[in-house]
Amino acid sequence: MRLQNEPDDIVVNSSAIQGELDLFEQKIGELKVLYEQYFSAFIPMQPTKEHAEVRRMVRLLLRTPFKNSQANFRMKNLILRFQTLNTHWERVLREKEDGTYKRDRFRASIRSDEQKRVKREKSDEGQKDSRYKELFDSYKSALNAQGLTLSSLEFNKFKHDLAEKASLLSNKAGGKKVKFAIEVGDGKVAIKARV
Repeated sequence: MRLQNEPDDIVVNSSAIQGELDLFEQKIGELKVLYEQYFSAFIPMQPTKEHAEVRRMVRLLLRTPFKNSQANFRMKNLILRFQTLNTHWERVLREKEDGTYKRDRFRASIRSDEQKRVKREKSDEGQKDSRYKELFDSYKSALNAQGLTLSSLEFNKFKHDLAEKASLLSNKAGGKKVKFAIEVGDGKVAIKARV
């Protein structure tokens, strides 16, 4: 809005300043998104070029003479928002360098757990567990097929009982391996051991 005796160049300058402030606010929002993508590992490189561009805009805006107090207030608020975000980004970058950033620790924990699981599956103990699990699943499906259910049937107890029986039978058979099989007959489901 322009008064009658107000010169035209002040209106152009104030609208140009508003345009610069709009652009500055947009650049801060874009930079925030880029940093979040970087911290989430969606983009591989830190957005340093965009960060430098926003810093340059801050320096230019600080040197611009504001005659409008509303624009001056908005500029100071935008610069404060940028400084707050910048402090946050610096803290997160420091945490990433120190290895204490929670998202990185979480991903590292998942990766470590997955490696442990794979290593365990490849070990003798893991292979035994997988055989027991297959036998347990077969036993449950055979029970279900016969219309029988055991509500107290738990994998760990099942595995423990079979391991004890296998150890006893193996000692009696002179250390030979014991294999278990599911047999269904006459409406009954049984686990038979073979040496």
